[in-house]
Amino acid sequence: MPAINEPIYQVAVQSTAKAWRERFGRYRLMGTVCNDCGTHFYPRRPVCARCRSRNVADKQLPHTGTVVAHCVDNFALSGYGQQVPIACVAIQLDGMAPVIMSHVVDIDPWQVKIGDRVEMVVRRVRRESNGNYQYSHKFRLIGK
Repeated sequence: MPAINEPIYQVAVQSTAKAWRERFGRYRLMGTVCNDCGTHFYPRRPVCARCRSRNVADKQLPHTGTVVAHCVDNFALSGYGQQVPIACVAIQLDGMAPVIMSHVVDIDPWQVKIGDRVEMVVRRVRRESNGNYQYSHKFRLIGK
């Protein structure tokens, strides 16, 4: 039975097979690297967008990085249907990894600044109409 005031999304039914296929990217931050030109991608893709090579391999991306751009979305809906401000950020992952877009959680969104260090966490996003919860990666600030 759902918690009080928790919306259940009727349109967005999460397929169990699709969730199984996407589990590495969503929970482990898996990307791909082209073995010919060395370009990193997230999410995973079967062909390199830079050199069009099919010689790509899965790679575990780092779970830490630096905020390179940010904004605050004042009209975002929380998982419980309430309007709450959310910090949307672009994160340059450590090493040769790509820049990814995500949310910063566990902090006032107005306190996020360019140059802040962040680490990945897994959080619940919403509840589907079949009763399953959908989880995804988000980031939190390190040392605050």
